[in-house]
Formats: sequence, structure tokens, C-alpha cells
Amino acid sequence: MTSFKPSVHLPLLLPLLLAFLPAVATPAAAPESAASILRSMSHTYAAMASYQDVGEVTTTYRMGTGPEKHTTRFATWFSRPDRLRFVWQDGESKGRIWSDGEAAYSRHSPYGSSGPVRKEASLSLAIAGATGVSNNAAYTVPTLLFPEAADFRLEQIEELQVTGTESLEGRECFVIMGKHPRSDSLYTLWVGTEDRLLHRIRKVGERTIHDEVRQHIRVDRPIPAEIFNDLLLPTPSGR
Repeated sequence: MTSFKPSVHLPLLLPLLLAFLPAVATPAAAPESAASILRSMSHTYAAMASYQDVGEVTTTYRMGTGPEKHTTRFATWFSRPDRLRFVWQDGESKGRIWSDGEAAYSRHSPYGSSGPVRKEASLSLAIAGATGVSNNAAYTVPTLLFPEAADFRLEQIEELQVTGTESLEGRECFVIMGKHPRSDSLYTLWVGTEDRLLHRIRKVGERTIHDEVRQHIRVDRPIPAEIFNDLLLPTPSGR
């Protein structure tokens, strides 16, 4: 018996046959949760060798006579494991805290005065002492970089939800909302979708609104050692 030999090889037919098969949809990836984004953000800060930024926080006080606004400008330098310099200015009042890796110091100069240099018991206490007078700016990112100083972590925010994305200075950010677990304060965070850095945070309380923006963020760049020793830096006029 003569066997049948097809004139067209099967491998040549496969693409044609597959073209007529029904398409199988690829399941869409589940959207990332707000809690997962905040965990990823914390891991990003924990892994970086150094960090720098500048920014400002606008605080609105809800007064009986109407809202009153204050703007605090600040800058941050950090290098692992525990070298930090944070400076801020609010009108005529200014201050700074720093750690050279051996000891931590602070210098608060309210209303144009030249305050004394104080040696702090720890970097955590230096950060705590600067939190209120800097309108929380000394706490927000420094405690992400140095978690030992954190009494409250952003990962502890409750009722988290991702409300969408928004572009900040050309950088796409997740917009995450939630509530403080021990108060009625409402938080909104803008976390980079790619860099997982905190670019803005807004906290709305009963009587105050803090809106903190961080710009010109630089990660894992060399920072001169003298930045972390305020006593070695040149003394500008009016300091």
C-alpha cells in the first residue's frame, strides 16, 4: 500500500492553524495595594547609602479670625549609618541638627537670635527636639532613613487606599490616603511609582494642615564628611 505523503509540511501549517484559534486573554495584574507601596517605600529608604533633598512645608492654622499660614524651608543630608544634617528656617527663626557619627548636636536660633550648640544624648532625641519647631519636616524623612528614631511610622497609617496617580514635577506618583491610628488626622502621600520615594505628604488635623513637599532629591551620591560637622563649616554672616 502506498502511504500518503502531504505536500505541505506540518510545521508550515502551524502558524496558519493558530491564527484561527480563539485568542486567550492574559489575566491583568492585580493593582498594587497601598500597604505594599508603603512597605516598598520603607525598604527603598532603608537600602540607600545616602540621601539629600530641599523642600518646604506650609502649615495652615485654622484660627477663629481665619486661616494663618507659615512656611518652613529645609534641607536634608544623610549618610549611613547615622550621619545626618537637617537645617530649617521659618521667617527669622532657624535651626539645625547634625550627627557626625560619634555624637549628635542641635542649634536652635529663634527670632533672629544666635542659639547655643547643644550636645544631644542621641540622634533620636535630636530629631525629636527639632520636629515641632520645623513643623514636622525634621521627622518625616529622617525617620525613614533612621527608623530607630521613629515613634510613629507611615506604614502604621490605617484605612489605606490608592486613589490614583498624579504627576509632580514630571514624576508620576501614587496618591495614597489614610488615617492616623491614634487621632483623626488624615494623610495623603505622593510616592513615586518608579523611585518609591516620598515626594509630598499632606496631613489634615482638627486645627492644622501640614503640606510638605520635597524636591531635588539625590540618592547614593557622595556627601563631604564636613557637612555632618557643623562646627567645621564656614560661619556665614548673621548666623
